[in-house]
Amino acid sequence: MSETAASPTPRKAIFLSVAINCLMALTGTAASLIRPLRWLGWVARIIAAPPGFLLRLVIRPAGNSVASYAIAATAGLIGSLIFYALIAWGVLWLIARLQSARAPESRP
Repeated sequence: MSETAASPTPRKAIFLSVAINCLMALTGTAASLIRPLRWLGWVARIIAAPPGFLLRLVIRPAGNSVASYAIAATAGLIGSLIFYALIAWGVLWLIARLQSARAPESRP
């Protein structure tokens, strides 16, 4: 199946979501390990805030065990990936629509 300008593939949205989540993890890690790069912690917090706010209402650890926190963290990561995949797909769809609206009609 070929990709048209008006239909972005989910593969691109998933790639962008993974890239955003990796950026969040790397900036957060660099901010906590390297003192001059503490400002990167703000970047990580800004990236984590939207899905974190939504997921905080739904996902909570079931108890005070390590396993329950690990399950909640895994669910949070999956939720963040899904959140940013949906946002990226919407942005890619909007860009494709705008580009197709500008492009001259080339129908035979």
